[in-house]
Amino acid sequence: MTTPIDQLAIMLTGVISAWALNSPSIRARRWGCIIGLLGQPFWLWSTVTNGQWGMACVTVGYTAAFVRGIWLLWVRPRIQSLGILLNPHALWIGAHYSPANRRWCINILPGATVWLTLPGGKAPDKAKL
Repeated sequence: MTTPIDQLAIMLTGVISAWALNSPSIRARRWGCIIGLLGQPFWLWSTVTNGQWGMACVTVGYTAAFVRGIWLLWVRPRIQSLGILLNPHALWIGAHYSPANRRWCINILPGATVWLTLPGGKAPDKAKL
């Protein structure tokens, strides 16, 4: 069962994000993705609790679209390079930032590192197998 708070959050985040995403200002479009993503838990809760499975699928699609917008407008412009490094010796899970290399290394699975360098950063050396 949805509540008035859910409906208010859906209305505000939906209208504000749609308005911002159609702005001529890149800054407003960037924030439109964030605001839209903030509303998605309310959409998902409302659709699932009311058994609206088609709308739940649409909600997942909108969530993916907002995440894509965040990637394209917030993350990607700040990345110089990106890659995957397979290293069986890297058995940790987590994230690490190296200020000396201006590089993030993220291990989602042991032995598999997704890395990204910021402008002026250094890509990691190849893994020694």
